[in-house]
Amino acid sequence: MGHMKLHRVLIVIVGCVLIMGAYLAFKISQIPPLAVHYHANFLVVKDGNLQDYSDAKYMDLEPCSLDEKKNFFEPEERAHLHDNIGPVVHVHAPGVKWHELFAILGIDGSTATYIVNGQPVRRLDQQDIHSEDRVLIVLGKAPADLQSYVDQIPTDAHDYNVGTKGVETCVTAKDETYSLWQRLRIAFGI
Repeated sequence: MGHMKLHRVLIVIVGCVLIMGAYLAFKISQIPPLAVHYHANFLVVKDGNLQDYSDAKYMDLEPCSLDEKKNFFEPEERAHLHDNIGPVVHVHAPGVKWHELFAILGIDGSTATYIVNGQPVRRLDQQDIHSEDRVLIVLGKAPADLQSYVDQIPTDAHDYNVGTKGVETCVTAKDETYSLWQRLRIAFGI
């Protein structure tokens, strides 16, 4: 009787290990092995005034890299601004949401009006930042000449993506790969 009980316990333990291993493999497989590095453009209008995010207080001053010590669950590591260029967001992790950038910039986007790639969008905060997005964020009363602000959204994210416009502090190469440890940290938030 004791032998049967031990056999069942071993089966349960092996089953749990297999399930946990499959879950671990699945989570890691969701993280692309190549480093994420792309850009999007945005502008913020608050009560009819264009906001300036080119001040040093909004900038990430450390060069981008795949340093093993970086925590890709920190908003500043996932998305940030560089070199006093306010309307270009640099994205360095998969699945970065706009609310992560909003937190860095001190924006309450819960009641904002959004125009994404020329189209009005009801909620943006939980949407991913996509490469080369052009986003207008309107806080407060929307100005009557909204289209003139849409027209002012820069279009240079593509230039940053292909390297024709570069920033010295944002140097993660497109062919760099995440280590297994980094993918594990990203997948599980450690």
